[in-house]
Amino acid sequence: MQQHDDRQRVLDATDLVAVVGEHISLKRKGREHVGICPFHDDSSPSLHVVTHKGNAFYKCFACGASGNAIDFMMNYHRLDFPGALKALADRAGFELTTRDSARRSDSNGIGRSDLLEANSCACKFYQSQLARCDHSNPINGMLLERGIDEQMQQRFGLGLSPDAWNQFHDTIERARRESSRSTPLPSDQVFVAAGLLKPRRDGSGMIDAFRNRIMFPIMDEMGRTIAFGARQIDAEDSPKYLNSPESDLFHKSRSLYGIHQARQAIIDQGHAIVTEGYTDVIACHRGGFSNTVATLGTALTADHVRLLRRLTDNVVLLFDGDAAGAKAADRAMELFMGESITLRIATLPEGMDPDDLLKSPDGTDRLRQAIDTAPDALEFMLARFRSSLSETESVWDRQKVLMHMLEHLGTLGFASMDGIRKQFVVAALSDLTGIPVDRILSSIPTARQARPRPAADQGHSTDAPINPLPGTGASPARREAEQRVLGILLCNSELLEESLELDADSFSVPEHRTIFTCLAESGSSAKIQEIMSMIPDKATSALVGDLYYRTSDFCPEATSEIIQLLQDSARDLASTIRLEDDRTARQADAFQTPEQVQRRLQELRERGPDMTTIARARIGSDSQTDSIPSQPRSSMK
Repeated sequence: MQQHDDRQRVLDATDLVAVVGEHISLKRKGREHVGICPFHDDSSPSLHVVTHKGNAFYKCFACGASGNAIDFMMNYHRLDFPGALKALADRAGFELTTRDSARRSDSNGIGRSDLLEANSCACKFYQSQLARCDHSNPINGMLLERGIDEQMQQRFGLGLSPDAWNQFHDTIERARRESSRSTPLPSDQVFVAAGLLKPRRDGSGMIDAFRNRIMFPIMDEMGRTIAFGARQIDAEDSPKYLNSPESDLFHKSRSLYGIHQARQAIIDQGHAIVTEGYTDVIACHRGGFSNTVATLGTALTADHVRLLRRLTDNVVLLFDGDAAGAKAADRAMELFMGESITLRIATLPEGMDPDDLLKSPDGTDRLRQAIDTAPDALEFMLARFRSSLSETESVWDRQKVLMHMLEHLGTLGFASMDGIRKQFVVAALSDLTGIPVDRILSSIPTARQARPRPAADQGHSTDAPINPLPGTGASPARREAEQRVLGILLCNSELLEESLELDADSFSVPEHRTIFTCLAESGSSAKIQEIMSMIPDKATSALVGDLYYRTSDFCPEATSEIIQLLQDSARDLASTIRLEDDRTARQADAFQTPEQVQRRLQELRERGPDMTTIARARIGSDSQTDSIPSQPRSSMK
């Protein structure tokens, strides 16, 4: 009961639009808010957040994802129920009355919550080590040289792994002995799985995995530490950067450094800036560009694009102005080419990174201008083509440059591009080379076609009828009548008190019976999110949101009109039930014993070969059929 009370307290204290809006970009549409669904590869807004009439739930009409604020946190962040409940309670600023130690574990018994706890312990330890460094310490000087002052250190949670073999491990052991915590610290095996400790080669104990390095915590969108990036202090300690190993928590190809600090700014400002490193992100945030993130030593991936697309449809890639930066831009363009997202490329003066530029005179203004005037990716590519073409001296060289460009377009997925974009590119190439548009089109390789989208990403018309539930055995008319009544009651639960002569047996579909039963148990003050949470079956719970959303569009505002609509729908359902019951009774009464079946077949045989008499026999009563004289086929004129 206490956990249920906590759950309701959390839901009552949570603004669902605010929670979802902190994770994806939402836009108001009538009484609702819509956005890109984060639970499938969505290209157009298909997630709807409904909050009117005291209800609060989200529903995606492409992939079917639905639920309340707790469901959203569980599905988006892969939290268990207690974890999602606590996250929302912390957000609302109150303590829960219950604790649940349930943990999802891997085959070794190590769960995500264990790894998060280990990373949290390590983060606090590293931060405490950096805090002990006074201003005269060379490490502080090293950070300040990069423009990472105390404010930025705290904003990004930077720390220091000491130049010692086992200081972190000894600190953990001492904390275990002295701890008065109700929940013990994770075991050494958990810290090993998180990449924070290593077994000694001789098996005699543990040593620290990170030593004598600046520690950059890598956080998820909730601000939980999921890994670390460790930068060398001594130039002889290679490599320059070490990352935590990949785990159930951390995948480099899916993670962006600074996403927790930048997420809300990306949504608010309507675009994201993507750079190439930890210090670039911190420098940009220090310079006022708080919507900046970075990849973690990898090129942009499709998972990165999907993460960004939930927050914005406008991305600026900020790359160094060298050959490596140009190659990175090319790789990124392939990912964005077929997406409904604007990609712009901002390049810096050669040999400069964002930190260098921001330290220069008027650096902030110069960087802002570079971002504001950054060309569209296609314009960027055409500008490079124009530059290469201008350097050619012969027709043969011009042909080679053009063919290279056309092959590059084919590699990037030209076939999957929007039609208008295609025309723009081909027309520009035609103008630059003097070659007809149709000839250029026919010369672009088509071997690589666009990757097919999942069926769920093709869009979903909210005007389509509700899909019938499979395997129910109910007729389409019966299903439709039941759903119409349920939809009206879900939108207007106070009408449950009307005298409708309905009960659970009025619904032939098991899922419909479940929904009606939950409605009846909740009473006239029932809310959609409560009904959905009462139903463990995900498909049935999703149907609740489906019925509510579709019915709310045509329900009248006046109470008297709603009551009339409900009464009419209830009468239609009753009529459908009577028709089906009559049909079932006739079928049951038609042939009750084998002897009656044999007698009926004999009667039909005696009527002769005229098929019309059999047809009449099927649709008429026995007495009517017997009154029709039989005629041999040969006597018919």
